Amino acid sequence: MPEVKKRKTRIYEPWGYREEDNYESSAGIFENLLEKFFTSVKYDEENNKIIFGNKDEEDIASLDLSGLTPSGGTVYTFNNGLQENEGSVSVLIDSESEPYITTSDNGVKISGINCAITNVETELQTAITTEENRAKAKENELDEKIDITASGLSKAIESLVEKLGYKDNDTLVTTNEHEVAFGEYNISNTDIETSGQTIFSIGNGVSNENRSNAVEVRKNGDVYLLIEGEMMNINLLLGQIAHEVY
Repeated sequence: MPEVKKRKTRIYEPWGYREEDNYESSAGIFENLLEKFFTSVKYDEENNKIIFGNKDEEDIASLDLSGLTPSGGTVYTFNNGLQENEGSVSVLIDSESEPYITTSDNGVKISGINCAITNVETELQTAITTEENRAKAKENELDEKIDITASGLSKAIESLVEKLGYKDNDTLVTTNEHEVAFGEYNISNTDIETSGQTIFSIGNGVSNENRSNAVEVRKNGDVYLLIEGEMMNINLLLGQIAHEVY
C-alpha cells in the first residue's frame, strides 16, 4: 500500500500566512511531482534509459533500464524468421514460400505435401494410361491396315493364279523339289539324274488315267511342247534347224 505522510502546507493571506496539516500518500506526492516538474518523457534507445524533462525541455531526471533486461542488460534481437510486434514474438513466413507451411497457436505445421505428391502420381498415371491407350489404338489401326493389305494381296495372288490356270487341287502333281505346275492333270517326270526332272509344267490332261503336258521345262533346260499329240523337244528342233540353215 502507498505510504501516507503528514505534511505542512503554508497558506498566504493579506495579514500574513498560516500553516495547515495535510495528509497525502506517496503515490499522490509522486503524481504531484510529475505534474509540477516532469512535463515530458522519452526513451533513450542508445543508453537504454527513460528521460524525464521539465517544461523548459530540460532533462532533469533519468531511469536506467539496463537492470530490468535479462542477463544483466542484454537485449535480444530476433532474426532468421522471427519477428516481434507489440511485445508478441511470431514466426515470419517468406511471401515466396510455397503454401505448405502454416503457423498457429499450436506451432508450425507442414501440410499438403502428401496431397501434392498424390496429385502428381495421379496425373502421371493418367498420362501413362492415355499414352498406352493411344499406342494401343495406333497398333490396332496398323493391324487393321495390315489385315486389309494382306487380304488384298491374297486376293490379287488368287486372281493371278486363276488367270495362269493354276488350281490348288488334286489334279496337279509336283514330285520334284521346287517344281511348279499349272493347268490340270499334268505329268511330273522324275529321273535318277537330276537334270531330267520336271521343274515347270502346264497340264492339259483330262483325268488321272489320262495325264499330259502342253508345256514342260526340265532342270537341264530342255523345253517340251505338245505338237500334234506328241511332246517335242524344242531345243533339239531348234538345233536341227540351225544346223540345216548354217
